Amino acid sequence: MIINPIMPIYFMVGVICLFWVCRSNDKKKFIRQCIVVVLLFLINLRIMYPKSGAEVMTNELDVLFVIDTTISMVAEDYNGNNPRLDAVKEDCSYIMDKLPGSKFSIITFDDSSKILIPFTYDQDIIMETLDIINVSNYQFAKGTSLNKPIDNMLSQLVSSSEKSNRARIVFFISDGEITNNDTYINTKGYSMLKDYISDGAILGYGTNSGGKMYVKNLYNDEYEYLEDTSSYPYKTAISRIDEDNLRTIGDSLGLDYINMNNQSNIDKKIDNILSGVEYQSTKIDINSYEDTYYIFVIPLLGLLVYEFINFKRGV
Repeated sequence: MIINPIMPIYFMVGVICLFWVCRSNDKKKFIRQCIVVVLLFLINLRIMYPKSGAEVMTNELDVLFVIDTTISMVAEDYNGNNPRLDAVKEDCSYIMDKLPGSKFSIITFDDSSKILIPFTYDQDIIMETLDIINVSNYQFAKGTSLNKPIDNMLSQLVSSSEKSNRARIVFFISDGEITNNDTYINTKGYSMLKDYISDGAILGYGTNSGGKMYVKNLYNDEYEYLEDTSSYPYKTAISRIDEDNLRTIGDSLGLDYINMNNQSNIDKKIDNILSGVEYQSTKIDINSYEDTYYIFVIPLLGLLVYEFINFKRGV
């Protein structure tokens, strides 16, 4: 059992305190008021209990998010001065909303690559994982190579291909910037993945003018703008999108490149992916939660109607 409060619990505690101050001296009315407050409190808690084997509408899409989590992904040049990574999270959520019933997986890469979540129908765990994704700490970072995720992408795509009739959709998400000595893009490695991919896109984040990176300093636990230490005096570092690198990866994977300075730029691609997709009702073994608030709403409404009648009667 879990709770998912609609309003903060401290707010409801305040309501209870206010009720106590304004309580009725009439014993029966006081008891009814107590019941109303308890019911409101329980409704607000939104008590939910686990329910497995949920019946949901599914399709035959396996959607893989490959997300760049290098320091440059917090550069503040999205829609004004917002971090690129915030836009990435919003856009992944948007794609998930547009492709309901799909399986989703997340791979991240910086100076190493990780499969955070293998393919799953459980969108809640995907959303929770997206929420906590952050960039590597600049004091330990070893620079960016765009070749890091190839092996993990192959692993996930091969795993998906072993299941019949599933289409594999890849969204490769990056600013395309390379900041280590590995400037060579492994087009041969990416080309090996091409036959496993049904559709998708390379999603580019950032601008040509670039943005500053607001990062946490581990030594003093404070945030500061990253400095370019390549020459003295140090200047604020600026990260810029490299669309040529992203197009090179796209050509190798057989995927279109889309600049994501506007979320709606992905809509046409999503429409193409959805064309011909069929949905079916499937019982899948994921943990879902069922609301119980409606159980408490019925007696609450009954009491409120009773109080209203009494009020009209002047009782």
